[in-house]
Amino acid sequence: MESLGNVLLDTSGEILYFIFGWLFLAIIVFQFLNYFFEDKWEIMIQEKNKSDVLIGGIFGFIPGCGGTIFLINLFKEEKIGLGTLIAAFITTIGEVSFILIVIDPLLLIYISIISYISAIIVGYFVKYLKIQEKYSLYATAETKKKKLHNHQKESKKALEIFGFSDHFIIPIFFTILFLFVFPFTIIASFIPEGPENFPNYLSAIQWTSIVILPLIVIYYLIRTYFIRSEHDEDHSHENIHDKGKEGIKHQINHISYNLILILSWVSITLLIINLIVYAIVYYSNLYQNINDLQDNVDQFKNDWWYLILLVIIGALIGLIPTCGPQIAFTLLMIGEIGGSEAIAFGGISALIANSISQDGHAGIVYFTFDKKGYGIVKLIEFISAIIFGLIFIPLDKYTNL
Repeated sequence: MESLGNVLLDTSGEILYFIFGWLFLAIIVFQFLNYFFEDKWEIMIQEKNKSDVLIGGIFGFIPGCGGTIFLINLFKEEKIGLGTLIAAFITTIGEVSFILIVIDPLLLIYISIISYISAIIVGYFVKYLKIQEKYSLYATAETKKKKLHNHQKESKKALEIFGFSDHFIIPIFFTILFLFVFPFTIIASFIPEGPENFPNYLSAIQWTSIVILPLIVIYYLIRTYFIRSEHDEDHSHENIHDKGKEGIKHQINHISYNLILILSWVSITLLIINLIVYAIVYYSNLYQNINDLQDNVDQFKNDWWYLILLVIIGALIGLIPTCGPQIAFTLLMIGEIGGSEAIAFGGISALIANSISQDGHAGIVYFTFDKKGYGIVKLIEFISAIIFGLIFIPLDKYTNL
């Protein structure tokens, strides 16, 4: 087994040159697609009363939480119903989508299709049972006046500092970093044994990652403490449709925050995984090396009790707000972080359950103005996650997905 230092060096380098490069492009593309076409989407969904749930589920496909947050604003303005909104909640997997686009796009397609089918069933169930009407889940004139985030407790100075950083410093920093690492991303992705053929370039990226990733994590934690979810504060009706200078700043803000959030959680997950693996292998008498540990996990990967347990865990983790825990759970299940020391713990049924019960940052946005509705939505999501996760356990037992 490699030393912990070498494992951290290798895997942090992979985060920077492989995940970050494609992630940077994916977030920019999808953020600005949402920016330029959201007006047309609003008109489309309002005109399709019978197929509104179908369209709502499609909005959940949009990587990140932008499509779902867009529908939350329409729900808040009473332009769509709860069935349409919950279809988007069930389909969306937040920032996890950006990770899977890079690591395993085929797995993303499988999970998205199954989540969409689940979303349509549950969405129409909610719509025709009139759950919204029964529990009086309506946006009132009072809630319409509220911003989706309350910043009364946040200092004006903190808002100014982090606002300037997100709009200018962070975008410039990430752009320079992208230009530095992306040529190696192409080399590593498309040239056989590419990393081995450019050892000096690889070494430079690895040592850069060791410095850069901890700084990103520290910045994320400080920023989260001083200015909670500031990146969503402009999701008012006016800013949603603003195509001018403020609208562009809003998109740049989202891009910066999403990059910081994902890179932070991937780095945190990496550290936790490697510390756990080292503790198990080096400080216990259970395993001689990492391969023995993986073999032991593989022995019960297809056992019903294990798969059912993972479905329940995945559904429970999905109840946790924000995308961080969901990113960590996904990486643990597919075993893609940790280099040669990574362990894959789960299967697709657990990821399906997690996908259905989670809603990324969009859930926090909804919670700020309709706490009762949020509780009901999360209960419906959790029950649906358990049911559909259990239904699709045979995918793990009898297929190689």
